[in-house]
Amino acid sequence: SKTHGCFFCNRNNEAGAKEVGFTDAQIAALGGEADSAPWTPAERSVIALADELALTNMGGALTPALHAALKTHFTEGQI
Repeated sequence: SKTHGCFFCNRNNEAGAKEVGFTDAQIAALGGEADSAPWTPAERSVIALADELALTNMGGALTPALHAALKTHFTEGQI
């Protein structure tokens, strides 16, 4: 919801994120540069995948480089 900017979605998703333990800093960083945010390397790779899968990215793809980054943290089944 941070990617497409829906106020209603953001308000509810932010509340849900806080309920499961996201910090205010992490929530504020969503939709920005993953490398400058308080994310672990595994979380950064998932954010990169989410950026590719977003409906606003019609040309998104799971590239070999992104797959390799994900593979360092996740199994093939998890990816």
